[in-house]
Amino acid sequence: MAAGRGGRRPGRGRVALRALAAGARGFGAACLRRCLPLRCLPLRRLACRAAASFMALAGPLLFRVGYSLYTRTRLGYLFYQRQVRKARERYPQGHSVSQPCCFPGVKILPIPVLSNNYSYLVIDTSSGSAAAIDPSDPLAVQALATPGHTVGHMVYVLDGEPFGGPPCLFSGDLLFLSGCGRLFEGSAETMLASLDLAMGLGKDTLLWPGHEYALECLTFASLLELDNPALDQKCQWVMQQRQEKRITCPSTLGEEQTYNPFLRTHQPELHAALGLRQGVGEHPNAFRARVLKEVRRRKDLYKAP
Repeated sequence: MAAGRGGRRPGRGRVALRALAAGARGFGAACLRRCLPLRCLPLRRLACRAAASFMALAGPLLFRVGYSLYTRTRLGYLFYQRQVRKARERYPQGHSVSQPCCFPGVKILPIPVLSNNYSYLVIDTSSGSAAAIDPSDPLAVQALATPGHTVGHMVYVLDGEPFGGPPCLFSGDLLFLSGCGRLFEGSAETMLASLDLAMGLGKDTLLWPGHEYALECLTFASLLELDNPALDQKCQWVMQQRQEKRITCPSTLGEEQTYNPFLRTHQPELHAALGLRQGVGEHPNAFRARVLKEVRRRKDLYKAP
């Protein structure tokens, strides 16, 4: 082992610390075995156990941090582009030779991607239509479980950052412009939790709902809050859009918070309109769920003009 400063060999304690530091940087127990001499066998075993414990604790955390950077920031997009470039240089014809698999009416074509990935093209040979599975492109689409309308309801979130755009929420029957889905298979508490999850995406997130219910939902909301300028303004805009058969999406989640009664369960104005008060000792979220349940009950009874 090379001498330390002043030509002196580092002591065993310093050797162990250096080895542990190397392990913490990601070299692991194998690195420790190489760094510590055989005569330090007890110290080697102790250091390996310590490094293994550190890596067991830090590994999942470091993975989550790295995965978040990869999926949620431009660094991930740039890293992906680098992967594509390097794979193209190394495998100009692809990493494997593609061989289609044919069944009556269906052809499945594996497509080599990057250095060891596969995408698949599933082709309906009778119609010529096809679907791409795992296209390995930079679109960051996240599926979120949002029970309430149904037990298995899901929404999809498109990360627009790699393209310089806002996030997009494809909300299905969870959330509409000024409305939310009926509680077919869930409770008000479950729906509230799903709505809160969606609202955590940020106020600039664009809302793309599964139905054109805007005018009906806004008309109902205007019966609850008689003095809401944001609601009145949106209602006028939607009426004009629908007269011309124009779509009313997208709105933003920030906008929705100003007039959607299902997202305003914390607002005193809505509590007063419904005649509800928080009980003594009642948890705020339990009260909000009670507010949401009452709004949903009234909406279910509402008949659009």
